[in-house]
Amino acid sequence: MHIKKQPLFLIFSTLLACHFIMAAADATEIHANNVSAVKNTRNTVRVGIVPLITGAILQAGESRGHFERAGIKTEYVIFPTAQQVALAVASGKVDIGQTGLTAAVYNMAGRGKIKIIGGSHREQPHWWGMTYLVSDQAWKRGIKEPGSLGKARIGITDYGSSMHYMIGLLAEKYQFSLPDTQIVPLGAVSNLTTSVASGQVDAVMVNAATAHSMTEKNSKGRNKVHIIGFVNDETPWQTVGIFAHKSMLSSEKRPLVMAFLAGYKNTAREYTQLFAEKQKQLSVRKQQTKMTVAKLISQFTQPAITAEQVRNYPIYMDPNANLDEKSIRHQIQWYQSHSMLDKTVTLEKVVDRMLLPADEEKPKKTDT
Repeated sequence: MHIKKQPLFLIFSTLLACHFIMAAADATEIHANNVSAVKNTRNTVRVGIVPLITGAILQAGESRGHFERAGIKTEYVIFPTAQQVALAVASGKVDIGQTGLTAAVYNMAGRGKIKIIGGSHREQPHWWGMTYLVSDQAWKRGIKEPGSLGKARIGITDYGSSMHYMIGLLAEKYQFSLPDTQIVPLGAVSNLTTSVASGQVDAVMVNAATAHSMTEKNSKGRNKVHIIGFVNDETPWQTVGIFAHKSMLSSEKRPLVMAFLAGYKNTAREYTQLFAEKQKQLSVRKQQTKMTVAKLISQFTQPAITAEQVRNYPIYMDPNANLDEKSIRHQIQWYQSHSMLDKTVTLEKVVDRMLLPADEEKPKKTDT
């Protein structure tokens, strides 16, 4: 009997869906009572996020009334990984996702199930973002700069995740062989910190606030870790996107999507205004507002970080939801070249240009 050989991208996307769909359903079920309570509310938008600072900023925006002023209420459903957010949006369990751009996002968009409608967080110079964090054992073996990670055992959440792509960008820059690198999928984001601290893996990528919190504990002499570089210095790119289920793009529901984007912009603009300025340049009232927002963000973030860490390590959230299309094209090409995405998928297939904002001047950050 002749068995037809399937393209690798089909195998990858099928395995990806099978592997995560139950986890996505379970994560949604945790919030089932909350979601069902608002499911029939006309102006409520269900948003899938991971419990990192990018999603926490949106939750703080809801608490601050930014989405209410745009005419909607947002209900947040938390997932352990970005891949699961993409699958939850594609299945209609949530309306909109805001999380890392992954192979799952592009596969689902390529099938017409979701569309990218805007940009959010980017790894941008002069802002804090993701760090390369190595174990003490790896440090002692000489892994002390990003270019040497080709020799490391690197922990990521999933194959095809944004972290996988980040290592791919680093491999391109320093010309080390990605297939020869030991990539270890660890599942939930929370597993990254424990795995690198214990030496189970040599390196991971975590946000600057978490990384600095861990290095501050080095003086205790156990489970030491070391920051060896920053992603935004090495390979700036469009990290987080906003994407919607296809039903949300109908003429009936599109106003909800536009209202969500307006609420996002309200949130991101306040965050940028507060955290892009030197502390001494803020009025007393704005300093108080900044601390209020920082406390809200810290409450929603896992692994937990303090309000002070939120203030000290601000990230870039595009205040206009602009999308770096050059970065998106490269991501699509990279996933295709690594057999994780159908060759027919293009930027035009995955992005809803009607909802993308006009490119407005972006505020620049001064040192905090």
